[in-house]
Amino acid sequence: MLELGAGWNMKVQMYSALEIENMTDIHGKISHVLEDTNDPNNNFTVRIANRLFGGQMFSFNSSYIEDSLRYYGAQLERQDFVNSPEESRNMINKWVEEQTEDKIKDFLEPGDITYSTILALVSAVYFKGKWASPFDLSQTRKRPFYTANPRPTLVDMMTQTGLFRYAHSEKWQASMIEIPYHGTASMLIILPDQRDGLSHFESQFTADELLKLFISTQTRVSLSLPRFVLEDMRIDLKEPLKSLGMTDLFSSNADLSGIGGTPGELKLSKVGLPVMLMIYRKLNLNLVSS
Repeated sequence: MLELGAGWNMKVQMYSALEIENMTDIHGKISHVLEDTNDPNNNFTVRIANRLFGGQMFSFNSSYIEDSLRYYGAQLERQDFVNSPEESRNMINKWVEEQTEDKIKDFLEPGDITYSTILALVSAVYFKGKWASPFDLSQTRKRPFYTANPRPTLVDMMTQTGLFRYAHSEKWQASMIEIPYHGTASMLIILPDQRDGLSHFESQFTADELLKLFISTQTRVSLSLPRFVLEDMRIDLKEPLKSLGMTDLFSSNADLSGIGGTPGELKLSKVGLPVMLMIYRKLNLNLVSS
């Protein structure tokens, strides 16, 4: 949605950072994806919601408001950021809670909304699906799980043997497996060969390697997956995006005049991503907001 209102130089930085080569009708294509994923006839529950929370006194370009609604279903809701920043923050948090079945709370922290805020562009993703092949409770055992800490943690490890799409990448030095849900959705898990191999994988990641998995045939795999809940995880994307070359977006060089105002009047102050992930033997729950 931000790209809809970006000037040309900022668009170039976005395309380069996200490695997007063909932008032809990208918003129309995303709109079709949103329609498909939000289809109530799916065998899983998925909800992708977007909303623009805008300051009462700011003059937004009508074309930006119309395009945000047409492609992303994002309505404009006016908020009194100047006189009631904290009340506005609470209203936005309440909307996020509603979209994520009350799972993500306090999406915006105190101080995120101030009297100088003009626009809060918010997206919420809710997904709940059942594994196509549930894990057998009798096969769950306490087993060691390794993190960045050299000492393992004992966790409830779910295990099953079955047919899965599986592939190994020498470039990544990692294995990848696709675990299907009922319906057309699936989870992709990537496991580095070495316990400290995450940094190597991150430095070598390219989408091309994923083709090895998507074109692979099903292989019999003994799969072990920890049962866990990941919550209160917040990812600040500002510095990662700047390191990828999206620098103007956060400076006075920002040109978001397609949203409203003049070049340099609007700039991005924060890009946050709270995540909640619940993995159980019968179902999986994913929640993301930004």
